[in-house]
Amino acid sequence: MKVQWQVISSATLGSLARVIRFLNLNRPRVNSSIRHPQPAI
Repeated sequence: MKVQWQVISSATLGSLARVIRFLNLNRPRVNSSIRHPQPAI
């Protein structure tokens, strides 16, 4: 179950990262106000 959780969490983080990047492309102001450094996987 631990491996399953890691896969699900990684997939969720990946989808969230895509949404954040999409919002940043549409709204450059969000990037300046909120910064979330992505850890190297």
